[in-house]
Formats: sequence, C-alpha cells, structure tokens
Amino acid sequence: MHKSRKELKLQARRALLGRYPAAVGITFVAVCSMLAMLVVLFLGTLLLGGAMMNVMGEDVGAVTMLVGFYLDCILLTLFYAMLFPGISRFYLNICQGRPAGVGDLLWGFRYPGGKFWGIGLRLVAIEFVTTILSVFLTATAFFIDAEYYANLFVVIYNLLWSAGFIYLILTYGLFYFVLADNPGLSMGEALRESRKLMSGNRWRITLLAFSFLGLAFVSYLTMGMGSLWLWPYICCSFCCFYLDLRRAKA
Repeated sequence: MHKSRKELKLQARRALLGRYPAAVGITFVAVCSMLAMLVVLFLGTLLLGGAMMNVMGEDVGAVTMLVGFYLDCILLTLFYAMLFPGISRFYLNICQGRPAGVGDLLWGFRYPGGKFWGIGLRLVAIEFVTTILSVFLTATAFFIDAEYYANLFVVIYNLLWSAGFIYLILTYGLFYFVLADNPGLSMGEALRESRKLMSGNRWRITLLAFSFLGLAFVSYLTMGMGSLWLWPYICCSFCCFYLDLRRAKA
C-alpha cells in the first residue's frame, strides 16, 4: 500500500525537522554555484565575441558567439550532471536519518570511475542531436523560401520536444535517487530501475508535483527568496516518494 501525498509531505517535513538550515544552505550553495557558472561562461563568451567583432569583423564575432554559447551549454550540462547526484544523495541521507552536509554536493565529482561524467556526455549528445534536428528543419524551410513552414516546423519541434521531456521526467525522474541509493549500478541499470518504479505511478508523482503550486505561487511573490525554503520541502517529498516505491517493491 502506497502512502498518500499528505503522508509523503508529512514524512518530508518530519525528516527536515532540525535540519532545515542545512537544507536551505545546500539549496543556496547549489543555486549560487549554478548561477555563477552561468554568468561567468556567458559573460566570457560575450566579451570574446565582442573582441572578435572589433578585430575580425561582425561575421566572425557572431560565429564566435554562436559557437561559444553552444559550448557554454555543453559545459553547463556537464556541471549539472555532476551536481544533481550530490543533491539527490544529500536528500536521501536526510530522509533516512543519516548524516548529511555540504560535502554531499561534491559526491558526483568525487565518485570513482567517472560514471557521472559519462552521464553528462550522454546528455550532451542528446542536446547535440536535438539542436541539429531543429537547425535542419528550420534551415530546410527557409531554403525553400517558406516562412510559414519555418514557423510551423518550430512549433511542431517545440511541441515534440516538450512531450518528450515530460515523458522522460515521468519515466526516469527517479534516476538520480536510484543511483545515489545504489551507486554500484550502471547507468543503464539505474534507468531501467527508475522506469520500473515509475510504471503505474506517473499520475501519482504528477499530482504530488501539482500539490506544490500554491506554495510556488507564494514563493514567487517573495521575488523567489521563498524558493530557498520551498525547494528542500519539494526535494524531500520526492525523495520520500522514491523511498515509498522502493519499500512497496521490497
């Protein structure tokens, strides 16, 4: 028998008792590190592109910026792929009453064998394929001088991309929790385990996510500052959801 949304959220609040400051600190460090990397990479690309425009002309500068922004996206994807395992491990420790701290954030970077680098590279490959597909469809439409079809291709592509993204989240959304809980699993094994756990439970996790909309709106009214307190609650609730599925399976 699975726990209800109310029970999962109550379990999350109990797990955070006395540990909320650490969870807020982890959220703050994670967000700041991601924003810092984003700003540094994009600002560096803009400065380099501007310098190339002054030295070698607008065309070279524009190409430099385009390539630079794409490389920035690759580096950010790799960074996120290394950071999220640590975040998952932190909340898994919290929900199971084990010691948890800022050091957990570095777990993905420290893990032997470069497993999470491999995950990041696979995500980069997916990014590359979807980008090439988008450019090909749009360029084809412009080549045949059909602006209407170009816009239609963009709309269709975005709809398909969104549908695919939602499917991946509802199928493999527990992937990092599975890996943090079973670090000996390969990437393929963790993906299959996540798919098995989510089978028949996609609607449950969707309703759990929707149950935070009210708090998310209140957080928005605080100019986003409330997110520092909301995200630990959400992450712990989803971690409790994973633990509930694992318990039911056992």
